[in-house]
Formats: sequence, C-alpha cells, structure tokens
Amino acid sequence: MPRIEIALSPHDARDGEPVTFQAFDVPTALLIADINGSLGDAELWREGKRLARLTRRGGAHACFWEVRAG
Repeated sequence: MPRIEIALSPHDARDGEPVTFQAFDVPTALLIADINGSLGDAELWREGKRLARLTRRGGAHACFWEVRAG
C-alpha cells in the first residue's frame, strides 16, 4: 500500500525546502500535519501526485485546516 507523504512548508523557510513526514493513510497524515502545523502550510502526496493542499486557519485555539484538492 502506498504511503502518504506530508510536506510542511515553514513560513520562515529561507531555503524553501519543506519538512516531510510519511503516514500509512490520510487520517494519520492529517493528524501529523495538525501536530506539526505551526510550521506553516502543508501538502499531501501519494506516488508523486499531490492529493491536497492544506492551510492552517484560526489562532492558537480552535484552529482548523482549509483543504483544497490537488
């Protein structure tokens, strides 16, 4: 089964390189993105295809992810 790759793009990244993690499924990938979400925006990838773009909204409390396909 192909893994999901989570690419987090820090807001303050100078070199533009995302921080990546791997998960077995989309729910776990979203949990990883949420835990590490203070880094910035995220993208979910599988087998070289972008599944979704995630943007963290809200403040320190009651935050949520805006999800855009592809």
